[in-house]
Amino acid sequence: MDNVNTLMEGVRSSRPAWADWFPVQERILDDVKTESDAVVLVDVAGGRGHDLEAFRAHFPKEEAN
Repeated sequence: MDNVNTLMEGVRSSRPAWADWFPVQERILDDVKTESDAVVLVDVAGGRGHDLEAFRAHFPKEEAN
């Protein structure tokens, strides 16, 4: 698993994070549900959470509400 995670990080390392080019605000956050059990985003790919970290950096909790 460590080898797969390292590969995924290496493949993505020279590319911009998806939150840099995808219209996150318009496609996801503008219509987000605010119930405590609502799901906004699920990361199903390999790696060590770099895509979720990029999302959190671009859209911290205070701005997403």
